Amino acid sequence: MAAAYDAGVNFFDNAQAYAKGESEEIMGDCLKRMDLDHVNLVYCHRDDEETPVEEVAWAMHIIIERGQALYWETSEWTPERILAALEVCEKHHLHKPVVEQPVYNLFERHRFASEYDAIYQDNANGATTWCP
Repeated sequence: MAAAYDAGVNFFDNAQAYAKGESEEIMGDCLKRMDLDHVNLVYCHRDDEETPVEEVAWAMHIIIERGQALYWETSEWTPERILAALEVCEKHHLHKPVVEQPVYNLFERHRFASEYDAIYQDNANGATTWCP
């Protein structure tokens, strides 16, 4: 990671499921050696519908306010949950999620269907993909 970062790579994707969590520990160690005081993006991966969207929005807002991240994003959230998060953030003047990370490849293209138009276009959110 350090060699990639030195060469200009600035996007590293990780999730708690990779290597049963060990990948997060390794990435955390690498980030410490890069002497970063913040990350640009924090993803809320695989929405947990049992956790109130308000709780997630406030947690991400606090991370950004503390200067630990610049933005927060969602990954594999339904359009309804993303719109609910945007509504909560608007109501309480919180930092909003700015990107959704859906699966997108030759066989899986539904995340860019019309049901997501309100997110990508109406709210000026972006997208990055996984599993291309």
